[in-house]
Amino acid sequence: MLGKNHYRLLAAAAVIGATPLLWGATAGDGIDDTSTRLSITGQGFDSQPAASLQIMAGVEEFAPRASDAVRRNADNLDQMRRTLKRYGVTEKDFSTSALTLSPTRKHERGESIEGFQVSHSLSITFRKPEDAGMIIDRLVDAGATNIRGPIMTWDADPASAARARKAAVTDAMDRANIYARTLGMKIRRIVSINDSSGYRAPRPTVMNVAASSPTRIDPADDNVMVSVGVVFELTKI
Repeated sequence: MLGKNHYRLLAAAAVIGATPLLWGATAGDGIDDTSTRLSITGQGFDSQPAASLQIMAGVEEFAPRASDAVRRNADNLDQMRRTLKRYGVTEKDFSTSALTLSPTRKHERGESIEGFQVSHSLSITFRKPEDAGMIIDRLVDAGATNIRGPIMTWDADPASAARARKAAVTDAMDRANIYARTLGMKIRRIVSINDSSGYRAPRPTVMNVAASSPTRIDPADDNVMVSVGVVFELTKI
């Protein structure tokens, strides 16, 4: 799978390449002097159901002694791990994302207590987004005090990518025909095609949490975008 930085580069290239380029024939380029080359980046889109989603869930514990804070935190995290396994989340789908221990001061009943705070968070991936809300509720029951997310993750659906790719080629052809007709020319041939597939335009996912009802997560579909750079040779009618 392509990395996030590569997705960003592809997206930037799509924007830059969206401006059509026209240039005339030159000696030795294999086309006659009545021909013109047109470079267009076609774009195609499709959507697919969310494949998975990710949250951060963790526990904060405070105690006057660092060892007590660490032990209490570890006990709660163990309970969260057991809960995840009980509801079908495998060990490969959760891991530590952050762990901190720091001295701090807590105010309680008008007193200032010096001690230590431990924060430990797990990154959790749900392969079945429809189960995420229920499992989050169980994590809270197990002691989770911090929940962040969700973040959509993406596994490319070949059928969705194929539809987006077909739409991108159609977009390039339609735009090339518009330029050709406007210039009083026609498409003679396609000189080259450059496939820049794989960018996903992110969409938000909503998590609704209410004390009196189960947590509900409404995952949005993934937007799949494919860019195809095509160079056409235009010739006079």
